[in-house]
Amino acid sequence: MKCKTGDIATAACAVSLNVNGDVCSDVRIALTNLGPTAFRARKAEWVLEGHYPTPERLNAAVQIAMQSSEPAADQRGNEEYKTAMAGEMLHRALQDAITRR
Repeated sequence: MKCKTGDIATAACAVSLNVNGDVCSDVRIALTNLGPTAFRARKAEWVLEGHYPTPERLNAAVQIAMQSSEPAADQRGNEEYKTAMAGEMLHRALQDAITRR
């Protein structure tokens, strides 16, 4: 089967975390299509691990994850677009994970 534009995500993320007593633990952030291989944004995880998830801390984690990205330009977008999309998706995923506690 041949892939065509749209068959592969421009960028994607996955978030897993626990919030116990308003403190994040077991934080895992994975990103794909933003580098040569899928990767964990470990520095972004460390920003949240053991801390209260304030808006400032969430934004810092997103920024760090975006800085870790090295997307390649292709028919789905240029590097800046893919990095921005990853940041937006990650921000939404973090907010969803925290509010579902």
